[in-house]
Amino acid sequence: MPGQFSDIEESLSQLSILTVPFEVIEQILNYVPTSKDILNFALASKNCYAHAVPVLYRSVDWVLGMAFLLAHPDLLTVTRSLRVSEKKYAVGGDTKLCIDNPHDESPSRPTDMKNFELNAMHNNYPQMFHTTTTVLSVLPRFTGLTELILRSITLPRTFYQSVHALSDSNLRRLTLRYCRLTSRYPRGYDPATLRLTELTIFHIYARLPKLKALLKLSWSTTLRTLRLDRSTELALGSLAAHGLPSSVRAVELDFRGPAPAGRRMLEYLFPFLNSCKHVQHLELADMGKLDAIGQYPSHKRLAVNSLPSLTSIAVPTVYLDLLLFGRAIDSLTITDTTNRDPSHMAPIARFLTVDGIAEVLRILRGASISLQSFKFNLKTWDKELFYMLAAKQSQLKELHVTYQYGEPDDGHNFDSCS
Repeated sequence: MPGQFSDIEESLSQLSILTVPFEVIEQILNYVPTSKDILNFALASKNCYAHAVPVLYRSVDWVLGMAFLLAHPDLLTVTRSLRVSEKKYAVGGDTKLCIDNPHDESPSRPTDMKNFELNAMHNNYPQMFHTTTTVLSVLPRFTGLTELILRSITLPRTFYQSVHALSDSNLRRLTLRYCRLTSRYPRGYDPATLRLTELTIFHIYARLPKLKALLKLSWSTTLRTLRLDRSTELALGSLAAHGLPSSVRAVELDFRGPAPAGRRMLEYLFPFLNSCKHVQHLELADMGKLDAIGQYPSHKRLAVNSLPSLTSIAVPTVYLDLLLFGRAIDSLTITDTTNRDPSHMAPIARFLTVDGIAEVLRILRGASISLQSFKFNLKTWDKELFYMLAAKQSQLKELHVTYQYGEPDDGHNFDSCS
């Protein structure tokens, strides 16, 4: 027996972290809280470096002008998420627009000798565009890339070719935000062959023909989630004429802001929604009152039999009458409306009150809707809310309530509230 214990102790003394399978080390490093700690582990030895690099460079924020990746081509194969931009932005938030959209995300513009101030502000355009072209020419070498975010840059002519090359590998999520287009869709490339699952297009600077070409990316037959903003509105007619693939299950639209010059409010939105036959989830941002819809011809309104597959919506209260009736909605998220206070520059989010929830329940009852999931933001906590829901939505299985003021005080367990 003593000899057996000494053998075990000697075996344990020879164990090393490097004897652990690579997959296990990778899972351990995923729980390390900061990149600095992973970097310290990588600096311990060559073997530690080999284990840490795939985790350390899995997500890369590549600001133009950084030549580090170009100097280390071995890192291109380990990157899974890549964001390319002219400026440094906070992590996350690329697929959602702020309540008050910032104006400093615009990419550099070509110099305009007729406008001295514009020329002084954007005289770095030639160098920036050259850098962008160089960076995007390297994109096909990111063979393991699953997510690509292009933000605040001018897209070169090789953009579409790069997307097709990456899609043939592993690219599944593509986000374009505050980008300027320079070309149309190239001949010989079929957008239906793309294997994208998520596509986000926000604030694109382009004329209508190039904008229509860009929306061809949504023809991917594997696409499941599509996010668009008002900059794409004029091209929605071509997308509606072609139709979304049957694979698309979620559409998120942020059409805040003024209508395009010479066009009526949301003139192209509803014909587009009429073509979304397979969409199950629809999210709309607060676009203001829709009183003018009654003046539109019938083919530019939301048809009664449109969105036949819709079961989940995330909209402000004012759009419930438009979307609930005649549809089998079982999941509802009430999104916040916005109110501009003259004493503040930025708009202020308006949370629901108990009276507002009562109005929602009245609309649900009128539309004969029985919800299974209900989510909303509440201004002030009130326990009467739960008695109202229990009486009028007895089939409710999931409830998420975020409240601004107050706290639960009646002794019940509110694990479903956040």
